[in-house]
Amino acid sequence: MLFSVAAIRWPTVGGGILMAAGLAFAIWWLAPGIENGFYTLSTVIGRLFLSAGFALVGLLFILDGRFNPRQENTEKPWVLRHLRMILAIGVPTLTALIMFAVNLPTVLTRVDDGDRSARLIEGNRVSLVWR
Repeated sequence: MLFSVAAIRWPTVGGGILMAAGLAFAIWWLAPGIENGFYTLSTVIGRLFLSAGFALVGLLFILDGRFNPRQENTEKPWVLRHLRMILAIGVPTLTALIMFAVNLPTVLTRVDDGDRSARLIEGNRVSLVWR
């Protein structure tokens, strides 16, 4: 959310941050596997699509800032002038609130029996020792 707000407010700087985040994510995610020989070329190319998505969105923000400069238009209502920012902050916040509201009853109704030892959990033809 922070990167998108920065990219909306300052498209060139925010787009550069998004591109750098995509590159850093690719290095963080792929470097250990490549060093240890876990990945084939097709796996690396397939996993770079996610990082390329960050870079593409960053490039689009940079191009938007370059070719579509913001003009302060006071004739529009406040909501329409700030719609990008409202969506960038509101959608992730609303998603988090809904996720918490759905899971909160399950978490609050758990019973703690105080037993912290390892337990055997069996189900779906699987046995799991959980601690």
